[in-house]
Amino acid sequence: MTKPDLTPANQNPWYVLMTLYGEQEGKYVDQELAEKNRKVWNAWSCQGLTDEDRAQVCASSRVGIAETKAWGQMDANVRERHRIEMKNRNDEAFSYPGFPEYTELLGLSEIVFSNTIVLEKTIFTQAANFRAATFTQAAYFGSATFTQTATFGSATFTQTANFRAATFEQTTNFRAATFEQTTNFGSATFTQAAYFNSATFEQTAYFHFATFTQAAYFDSATFDGPAKFVGTKFGLRGGTDICVPNFTEATFVKLVSFRKADFVTHYPVLEGTAFLAKLVVTATPALWPKERPALLDVAKENSPIPTKEDAKASCATLRHEIGRQGLPEDEHFFFRREMEFSRIVALSDDKEIWPYFKAWPYWLFKTFSGYGESIERPISALCGMFGFGFGALLAHFSANTGIWSALKDAAAVRDAAAVSFSNLLPVFGFGRIFLADELKTLTAGLEFLSGAQTVLALPPLFFLGIGLRKRFRIR
Repeated sequence: MTKPDLTPANQNPWYVLMTLYGEQEGKYVDQELAEKNRKVWNAWSCQGLTDEDRAQVCASSRVGIAETKAWGQMDANVRERHRIEMKNRNDEAFSYPGFPEYTELLGLSEIVFSNTIVLEKTIFTQAANFRAATFTQAAYFGSATFTQTATFGSATFTQTANFRAATFEQTTNFRAATFEQTTNFGSATFTQAAYFNSATFEQTAYFHFATFTQAAYFDSATFDGPAKFVGTKFGLRGGTDICVPNFTEATFVKLVSFRKADFVTHYPVLEGTAFLAKLVVTATPALWPKERPALLDVAKENSPIPTKEDAKASCATLRHEIGRQGLPEDEHFFFRREMEFSRIVALSDDKEIWPYFKAWPYWLFKTFSGYGESIERPISALCGMFGFGFGALLAHFSANTGIWSALKDAAAVRDAAAVSFSNLLPVFGFGRIFLADELKTLTAGLEFLSGAQTVLALPPLFFLGIGLRKRFRIR
């Protein structure tokens, strides 16, 4: 439905220049007409570029360099045709606004596009303002290049919106935009911050294999249809930019897929995010940030960069959503990261007390079991405790004859091994049943050692149970 008080596109000098040889009519796109119009626009738009910039925009838009150098040959003809077209497309009372200069901002805000708009491979070297515009037919911006800011805030796309492989070199603004049909930003590149705050996607939204070099703001956005972020890159490996994917209080009504999405510097911010259907993520370490680089501990009121507390909360949310689907391996992947951030938060949570007071349980959990993932670590810890106790008890039972002589004493080796083993597993009562006589001979020091073995063995035994439960998926 047309918004009130919107200006018809044919009264806009930039739109008429975009469609100088005619508007798209009918059901199918006239590719020959679209190419003819595009060549005029690209020649006009690129007349002030350097050779280096010209080569760059031609590469991103996939057009020949000659297309951007042709303005001198068509200048006079285009200017005259533009004046005639504007008068022909409007009534007699219409006053010609003049030919637009390539250095001006593209003033395309608050207008209504009544025909299909085809701007594929179009180069915008000026700031483009489509704020509050309404596209009543399909809008094709595939492989378009925006070298300056692109503003589509509060715009309404009533039909297909295709920005596939588009390049946005400066800040991009789709705040509060409404996409009523399928939206395609697949393989698009956002070099600066991209704002999709409060945008509404009523049908499928494709962001597959898109690249967000800096912040990607989807906070308070609503995805009524499936949201596809398959293979999307949130940041560049080896780059220096920080990319924060912000989905605070976003709503995903149907499937949202982050399968093989690459989160380089930060976990997605998921505070208050609603996943009403299925969430798909790939639990592979290579696709998620390292714990330390992500901890850019900047206060929220001074910067949008999340802190370690935000990373912990995001991992908890991901763990919970994956757990609902019955995927224990993926659930534990985020559980381990949640525990690591809990440990780091505990270290810096209260500077007035010994910093390890709150963190030591997490340290034990990490060191001796890898947060419940490993069975080798607790077994190694138990073996070390057994070996230490065995050595001390062997010296006692062999009457201090020396270590090499003691190893030849089968009875001493047997008694030392049995007592050390029973100290690690007192719950079975081996000591009381089979080793009562041997235990009576222990000195006070060895009794203390035996008690220490029993106490210190409890955490590794507990961690071993967790590891076995996780390894064999025991409920």
